[in-house]
Formats: sequence, C-alpha cells, structure tokens
Amino acid sequence: MGAKILLVDDDMMSRKLAQRLLEKKGYEVTAAESGQRCLEILREQKFDLLLLDWLMPEMDGMETFEKVKADGSYADLPVIFLTGESDEGAQEKAIAAGAKAYLQKPFVPQDAYECIEKVLGL
Repeated sequence: MGAKILLVDDDMMSRKLAQRLLEKKGYEVTAAESGQRCLEILREQKFDLLLLDWLMPEMDGMETFEKVKADGSYADLPVIFLTGESDEGAQEKAIAAGAKAYLQKPFVPQDAYECIEKVLGL
C-alpha cells in the first residue's frame, strides 16, 4: 500500500472525488469532513501527508493547520492545501506558515500526483 494520506474537505463531492483519485493511484486515504474531525483522527493514527481544504465552516483550513503544527506529535507532518480558494494572499499565507504546496480545485489529477510525490520525496 502507498503512503497514508489524511484528506480533509467539508464538501462531500470534492472529498469523495479526491479520495477515489488518490486511492486509484495506490494511496491509503482516510477522509475527514472538518478540521475538528481531522484533529481527532490525527490523535488516533499516523499519516505521511495531510491534504487540507482552506475554506471550511467552524474551523477553517488555516486554523486547522496551525493546530496541527502546534502539536508536537505531528508537527512534522507535511501539509498540502487543496482548495477552491483562489486568493493569492491565501496561497502566500499558507506557504509562509509552512505548507509544502497549494493546489487549486478543480485540479488536474496528474498535477496533484506530481505534487504529492514531490512532497513525499517519491
């Protein structure tokens, strides 16, 4: 089995599509619908990569990202934002905060695969 990825997206259709595409490529994907659920799952399992939506209700992607990075047990977990947010300032903020990449939705599957492989060093 490939790398373990935690995919966090509040939009069910986007989440299911991304999960199918990643599993087709051989990744082991766990999906979460919110930042809070993401944090709960991270307390239970280890992952190689976190794919995180930017725009989510209650706890947005950046707040989730900051909480992940503040927790010493998974502070080194690489994060890629996978989002429909097109604001250039959001991308700059994410990268400045330590995200490894920022993929725009809708994404080209091959671009996502290449980005993930680069971040994971595959």
